[in-house]
Amino acid sequence: MFLQTDTDLSGDIDRPELDASFRDYDTDRNGRVSRTEYLTYLSIHTPSLAALHDALFDIYDVDNDHILDHHDYDNFFALMDGNGNGFVSHFEYVRYWTILLQDLEHLHLDN
Repeated sequence: MFLQTDTDLSGDIDRPELDASFRDYDTDRNGRVSRTEYLTYLSIHTPSLAALHDALFDIYDVDNDHILDHHDYDNFFALMDGNGNGFVSHFEYVRYWTILLQDLEHLHLDN
């Protein structure tokens, strides 16, 4: 996942790369990703992880408006950027996802 997001292969993810990683979900190209767009896209690619995807959307959607937009991406990026330098290193990325997926592990136990 890190390498897919780090499109310039710099070893760090910057904010434009994070924004670009969400563009595929935005099927109506309005700059915002609805819950339906997000879950529809992911159900095509990884249908067995539907419960995880639903939980991740809730985590990303910090203002609970059922839309992912600039504000939500700001928060997501800040959470991953542990040292606040404006870049997410491979270490920060793995650390963030390890903690998050451990917290959500219970969602996969029933499948």
